[in-house]
Amino acid sequence: MAHTMRRDPFARGEYERLCHGPGTCAWCGQTRQRVYTYVWVRDDRTQATTPEHRRAKTFCAFECFTVYHS
Repeated sequence: MAHTMRRDPFARGEYERLCHGPGTCAWCGQTRQRVYTYVWVRDDRTQATTPEHRRAKTFCAFECFTVYHS
């Protein structure tokens, strides 16, 4: 199940967080019981985005995700 993390009304989209089981953060290297993938989703989407993002890198927190991609 995806949860909205950060909404940007001017860009007409939002970041959604998808929860995974135990894993390692791609940025800080910590091993956690839950790691997440973060997905940018536009407002005009027509279907769920979970299948294509299961292969994405996992992060322990949204801050690690933003630092990794900055």
